[in-house]
Amino acid sequence: MKLNNLNNLNMDSLSPKKKFFGRGNTIKFIIPLLVLILISLFLYLGGWDAIQMGMAGRKRANQMAGAIRDYENKMSEIERKMANDTYGGKTPRETLDLFIVALENGDLDMAAKYFKLDKSFSYDTWREYLQQAKDENRIEFILSQLRKAVVSSSQAGIDSRFEFMILGDDGMASYTIDLILNKYSQVWKLDNL
Repeated sequence: MKLNNLNNLNMDSLSPKKKFFGRGNTIKFIIPLLVLILISLFLYLGGWDAIQMGMAGRKRANQMAGAIRDYENKMSEIERKMANDTYGGKTPRETLDLFIVALENGDLDMAAKYFKLDKSFSYDTWREYLQQAKDENRIEFILSQLRKAVVSSSQAGIDSRFEFMILGDDGMASYTIDLILNKYSQVWKLDNL
């Protein structure tokens, strides 16, 4: 009978019973559970919002980088146009004299080029102004006034700005003519009349 009992025994019954919470199984169970708890806690405390904000921040940073590149490209274009704007004199008086000669010769295109570039970086605004003055027969009056221009006694004290004034019969300034130095081409430009 003892042999019969031995034959009925299988090998599993002789080995010690495996415990579910043994050392290896415990680690395999606890680590994923802790990871799941940490992920849940992260998401609960706003982690998903932080991820979305990070993505939005990255998108905003890319947009800003693009805007900065566009700005730098535009500034390079402006600097190139300013450097190519070489119409004018090395002194304010020389620019004013060149402008007067161009007006005397009836060359409104050349006269317009002695003004600073307009907002669209062309001379169109000044050309239109001079054409209107011609159409209204004011060029001779403008010339008569420009020939009386004297250096203003109230200079701004800035090396890149200069002012002439035109005195009236009473000795007071009737008009002022402002010039600015184009720092890219180093010529003086009329700022206004």
